[in-house]
Formats: sequence, structure tokens, C-alpha cells
Amino acid sequence: MDADYDVIYFMDEQGEYTFTPGAGVTAVSVANPTISDGKMSFTGFTALTAGQDGRYTDPLTEGRNIVKVDSAKGSEYQVITAKQVDVTVNGKPLEDAVLVPGEKVSIQFDTLYNPVNRMYAYNTSAAAVYFNVSGYEGKKVPGNGRGGYGYYFFASNPYNQVVEHLVSAGKDDSGYGNSMVNVGDELTVPADFDGDVFTLSNGAFNVGGFSHYKFGEHRTKMGQSTSGMSANMLSYFGQLPDISIPVGGKLDSINVTTQPEMTEYCIGDVFDPAV
Repeated sequence: MDADYDVIYFMDEQGEYTFTPGAGVTAVSVANPTISDGKMSFTGFTALTAGQDGRYTDPLTEGRNIVKVDSAKGSEYQVITAKQVDVTVNGKPLEDAVLVPGEKVSIQFDTLYNPVNRMYAYNTSAAAVYFNVSGYEGKKVPGNGRGGYGYYFFASNPYNQVVEHLVSAGKDDSGYGNSMVNVGDELTVPADFDGDVFTLSNGAFNVGGFSHYKFGEHRTKMGQSTSGMSANMLSYFGQLPDISIPVGGKLDSINVTTQPEMTEYCIGDVFDPAV
């Protein structure tokens, strides 16, 4: 996990990150930040308890969370960056949204950031991708692909903040084998969907482009001279929040409380619901 690239996005008041520590770990604790007046502060570490499966779930708040892992060898620390994000579905707040089978789905985020901003070291762009989507097993669901204005204005351009198409990873036709996110059909609730909730989970950022450095090497090699062509690069970073949307509009049964007197009609007859 990279504290800069692997940002954990969450909705509501708090996020979480679950992991399995290595052998010999005796304790795990977390220090959550508080941000006030543009300043970040900490009040100490809170001990965590492992689940029955041996995994720990770290509660995360906005900012840089510090996870402490103790063992006989000493203590190790991992910084986990978390950010709250708002979500609307087809123009409505998530908590008010209800879908029906066959309906188009457009999920708008406010605000996501390109994990690897374009700079001297990296020529990269990003796309939000979900690997698990109800009714679309084996396919991915992104925003609107990568590139274009996403290079420089990913966070400020709503076009790059939306999930509403199916995509596939591929290569462009430049001859250099540059990675691409190919945008396909619109995302819809399958017409035969019979579940009660439409869910997108296991989301991350597809980040690709080219550079003389590997991801993260700018920290140690920035300023060194380079030569030759930049190499292609592709990776997945971060964690997007799971999104669950109720599905309605499904007719389970019809109850007839009053048997109508007229049960047959001929061409030209006028239907009267009172008869």
C-alpha cells in the first residue's frame, strides 16, 4: 500500500480498511487524524481487536491515518490516506435513489483525484473502475475512460468523475502499445434483474501512461538525467466505496378485491373501470 497513491474513499462519516497481518504480530492500533482550521492533529493510538478470521479492520477518517503493528521485533507503521466523497445516482442523492430493471445508471462522484497526477516524472491519466457489479459478472464498470481533459483536470471535470459505462482494458493503435480504457455500452440495470439491490463493489483507479520512472521512483530519482523513450506503465491504485442502490418497480402479484361485472370486450368497446 502506498500512502500517496492508494487513497481509501468512503461515504458517510468514516471509512475502513481490512487486512491480515503477518506472522508474529502481537498488537495492532490506529491513530485517526482530526482536521480543523486546515491543520491535522492526533490524540494517540487506539488498540484494535482481530476478528475470528484473524483480520483487522482499521476505522479511517479524513486525512492521514497511522496504523501501528507491533511484534517481538518492534513496531512498524503504515500511513493510510482516506477521503470522504459524495455520490449521486441519476441526479439524486444516493439515499434517495431507487432503480428499476432496464434503467440506465449514472453514478457521479464529488470529488475523486487522479492518484498519480501528471507532472514532470509521469504522463498519466486515470479512470474509476468497479470489478464487481450486480448482473455484470466478469465485466468492469468505469467512469468515461482515460485521457483528454482528464490529464490535467481530473478532479475539477465532472466528466471524469462519473461511472456510467461498461469498459475493457486494451491498447491504443499508436504502435507503442499504450494502455487504454475502452468505453463500451451504457451501464443499465439488467432487464431481467430480480434482486432487491444493485451493487457496485471492489472499485479502484486504472492508472496508465508512460514515464522514465516506475511508480513512486520520483521520490528518489527526481532531478536525475534520463535518456531514451519513456516506458509504458499501468497499475491499479486506491479503493472506491461500495455502492448499493435499491431496485423497485418489480410486480410480484396482483390482488383483485372486486370482481368486475364485464370481463370481455370487443373491438370498439370503451373500457370503464367502474364496470
